[in-house]
Amino acid sequence: LAARDEQKTLFRMDRSGCLRNTGHSLSSNFFAEPIDLMFVFEINAFMHPIARVMPAKRVLLYPTYDLSDDQISNFEDLGVSVLPDDAILKPPNPAFRKILEEAVAMRQARLQRPKDRLLLLP
Repeated sequence: LAARDEQKTLFRMDRSGCLRNTGHSLSSNFFAEPIDLMFVFEINAFMHPIARVMPAKRVLLYPTYDLSDDQISNFEDLGVSVLPDDAILKPPNPAFRKILEEAVAMRQARLQRPKDRLLLLP
């Protein structure tokens, strides 16, 4: 992942699904061999020169807004696969999932259980 800062700091996803700073940037480093997959999160990222010349075997674009069929066709003609927003499953990463599960568990622990409000008459 290349950050939006001026140096285009590079991040890499670790085994837990969290992004970690690699200590490298696109401004001071280059790729000697093509990368397998370049994922572009928003069309404006193509405005950066490095995004247009980065050697990649496959380029995926996740636009942040709907594109017309003609726009999608144009990107595909250029070798860029467009992933429509409604076609992508977006689960939380493992670290965020753990936070969500802990929040749900704490909330459930604070709530009364249905049996606590049950009134039985003989």
